[in-house]
Amino acid sequence: MTRRTKQVSKQSKGNKRENVERRSDARRQKNISKKANDKDYCFDEDGDFKSFRRQMEMQGYKIKDVMGDGNCLFRALADQFNGDDKMHGKHRKDVVQYMQQHKDDFAPFLDETVTFEKY
Repeated sequence: MTRRTKQVSKQSKGNKRENVERRSDARRQKNISKKANDKDYCFDEDGDFKSFRRQMEMQGYKIKDVMGDGNCLFRALADQFNGDDKMHGKHRKDVVQYMQQHKDDFAPFLDETVTFEKY
């Protein structure tokens, strides 16, 4: 076998592998779509969201816990925007500033026993 023939053989093996992987991915996506449309799949009664976690992982996502200290929304934002939750204070400040600038949009959704400024 000549050197040229060996290179062609290696390339064709690589192409075969890519084709197999591509078909496998397509089959996996088809199964995900099929399962997502199955009502029982999304709402297994397991109490701790195992089925939801499994569904998210099949889509390539993961569920990440954040500290539940009253800053959890801002920790989640910081994690997504900055890669970790350390910048949560900046995101809280930015959100509060935005809410103050758009008070009329948010005031109707607050508890009437607390003033907007106190909130």
